[in-house]
Parts: sequence; C-alpha cells; structure tokens
Amino acid sequence: MFFFFCFFFFNHPPPFTRAIESVGFDTKLWFVLFVGWELAYQSARALCSRSAHPAIRGNGATYVCSMVNATWCALAGSYLTLELARMPDESMAGVDPSDPNSWAGVWVKLAAYPFLAWLSMDFMHCFHKYPHIVGLDAFAHHGGFILLTLLQMSYEMVPIVAAWLLLSEISTLPLNVRWFLISFGRGDSRALFWMNMVFAACFFFVRVLLYWAGVAHMLLYLRPMLLAAPFLAPPGPVYTFMGAVTAAGFLNLWWMHKIVLMASKAGAKKETKRPERRSARKKAS
Repeated sequence: MFFFFCFFFFNHPPPFTRAIESVGFDTKLWFVLFVGWELAYQSARALCSRSAHPAIRGNGATYVCSMVNATWCALAGSYLTLELARMPDESMAGVDPSDPNSWAGVWVKLAAYPFLAWLSMDFMHCFHKYPHIVGLDAFAHHGGFILLTLLQMSYEMVPIVAAWLLLSEISTLPLNVRWFLISFGRGDSRALFWMNMVFAACFFFVRVLLYWAGVAHMLLYLRPMLLAAPFLAPPGPVYTFMGAVTAAGFLNLWWMHKIVLMASKAGAKKETKRPERRSARKKAS
C-alpha cells in the first residue's frame, strides 16, 4: 500500500497516444499481487488460529484481508474520485493523451490492480465457504466486479466510474468492525449499536445515493460520449461494462433492503424487552 501511494504522489505516468481500444492489463503484476494477498491471508489465518474465539479462528483471516483492501480502496478511491469530479466529462470518459488530465485515468488503473487481486483471491476462497458462510450473492458480487474491473482496465474507459466503485468499498470498513465486535463477544454493546448506524448510513450514502448518481451520469452522459467521436469505443465492451455496473447497483439495493429489515427487527426486539424490564421492576418494588 505504501508503495502505491509513493508511486502516485512522486511519479507522473508518461503520456501516450491511442484511441479507446483493448490494451489489456499487466497479468504479471496481477499475479504477484494475487500471491501477495494469498500469503497475507495464510499469515492472518495462522495468527487468528490462536484466538480463543471460534469465529475469529474460522473467518478472522478473511476479514483482516478485507479490512486492508477496503482501506486501500477507500483512500485511493476518495482521492481519485475528488480529482476526476473536478474534470470535464471528456476526462471522465476515457484516457486521451492530448488531455492534461489523463494522469488520473492511468492512476485509476494502477489503483485497481490490488483490488482485482484481492477479489480474485477472495472469490477463490468462497468456493469452500459456500453455502454455510457465504451465499450466492457473494459469488454474484465478486464475479460481477471481477468482470467489470477487467473490462475497465483493459479498455481504460470511464475512469471516474472505476474511481467511485473503489470509493464504495468504504462501507466495508464499519461492516467488518461490526463483525469483529460480534466475534469478540460484544454483540450487546453500545459500540455495536453505533457501528450498525455508521454502517447503514455509510452503505446508503456510497452504495445507493452516490452509486446511482454515478450510474445516471454514466448512462446519460458518458455512454453517448464514449460511442461517438473522438472516442469511438466498441459498443460490446461499453454496454457489457455498464450493464454489469447497473446490475451491481440493483444488488446494492437488495442489500440495502436487507439492512433495513435487520434494523427494523432489532428495533422490534428492543421494544419488546422494555416492557419486560418495566414489569420486572414493578414486581421487585
């Protein structure tokens, strides 16, 4: 993570000239990062195996790696989203070497490599965790984001979309903190209550409000710009990428629905406990 920040702030990518077409991505860099994530996972698994808490022993390594990935994505995504949001739509649509803002699109691709490697590693581990720990929605989420990340990196299109997709991982941070609180036996603590509020608010902001605002901007403004001159992007990858992003948005809405249901059930349980406590006090008096 430190290497990527040093690269971002102390180096400037060299310009190059091309139209929007498939340029591929660095498979060697992806593989090195994939192996690095797997080594990190196995190291975290060895440390978590010493824990006295069964949940930490079983799944602690997954959440440790997820926290590291979410931290990187949140920091890189926040910076790049803010930078690209101040640029014209042409700079958001693609990487044009004649555009002085093209550095942002190159940096977005670099920032996506650790994310893609983590997704691939975590997707691989989902197979032996299904169906007891993870569900089909996890496969849909990881598979969809692997597809759209590969497309974005291969064609270097709509870097602004890739930036706010990285930013959306910020909601994973309170979610993972919530899991650690429950796993360490703090399921009834006030800290968990506030972490639930932070997670719900964060998810709603970045994965519903910001996400669908980005989808609308992508479909209404960036899509026609990509298909027209001077970009003339191939329609197949464009519609596949944007279709996957939109489908992931509907998955976010489904998860938001589940979060609201969980919150309402938790509120109902608290309401039922209050009369029981009052009646117990009356009997004691």
